[in-house]
Amino acid sequence: GGPIAAVLIVTCGLTGYYGNPLNKYIRHYEGLSYDTELLHDRHQRAKRALSHEERVLHLEFHAHG
Repeated sequence: GGPIAAVLIVTCGLTGYYGNPLNKYIRHYEGLSYDTELLHDRHQRAKRALSHEERVLHLEFHAHG
């Protein structure tokens, strides 16, 4: 019993819940789907822009949690 047993139980529980971790900092990840052509077009347009405001490419995404 004691603290070491509790740590082992929690660690095994997290590994089972999250599956195979990517590394010690990332326990779970999912792929990202997006329109690659649209992003490429907007990136090309931003690279050609003359003003600083138009050279900024805003990306917006939402993650769980």
